[in-house]
Amino acid sequence: MIPPLGEAVSASLILARAEAGRHGHPSAATEHLLLALATIAGPELSDILGALGTSCEALRAAVRTVITPGKPSREPVQRLTPRTKVALDLAVSFADRRRAHRIGAEHLLYGLTAEREGLAAQVLLSLGITAATVDRLLPALEPAA
Repeated sequence: MIPPLGEAVSASLILARAEAGRHGHPSAATEHLLLALATIAGPELSDILGALGTSCEALRAAVRTVITPGKPSREPVQRLTPRTKVALDLAVSFADRRRAHRIGAEHLLYGLTAEREGLAAQVLLSLGITAATVDRLLPALEPAA
């Protein structure tokens, strides 16, 4: 059974669409989703990024350097790019493999790194964050059962 989207992921999807519109892009791409995730971030994402040697602020700054502006719109876009959909699918699969009760920020971070082709993956890689590092780190940050 596929776990439901957690609050941070749901909010990030909404904000990613707004960010894409604000930047004048026709669809929400991986970089918009990463920017939204770093903006919405709760303590779990902050802890993960801290353990990986970076922060939400550094991540937002890095993403902003790769987003090219278009003609801004006040309306959020409705479409997700194919790469964004792949990243979401990878996040869902990762959460399912880990038997998570919900798809959280950590799973979305993994999906954005594992997608590899989008700007989000490139930004994360430039900060030394890969799918393998996220996968290795998560068990150490999860509370003991």
